[in-house]
Amino acid sequence: MFKIGSSYTRKEIHNIVDGSMHVYLPTKIGQDVAACLTKDYDPQAPKVILVGHGPLNEKAANLLTTHSSAIPVFLKKAFNSWEYQGMF
Repeated sequence: MFKIGSSYTRKEIHNIVDGSMHVYLPTKIGQDVAACLTKDYDPQAPKVILVGHGPLNEKAANLLTTHSSAIPVFLKKAFNSWEYQGMF
């Protein structure tokens, strides 16, 4: 699937896990399928995810807390370059 340390575009991530290409917690059928984080908003990522405010962020965060399995986590390295961190 993904290789730790390798970078992917949001389109490549989407092609594998589906979900939105524009939100930080893309979902599919009511489940988060990945986390695409930036150090600007999540300085302790990938270990700590700061949800932020607003109904969409809070909904995605609530979905995340109900997961029984890990999801792939990516950190933004440059424009449209997301480095895979592993399953969290």
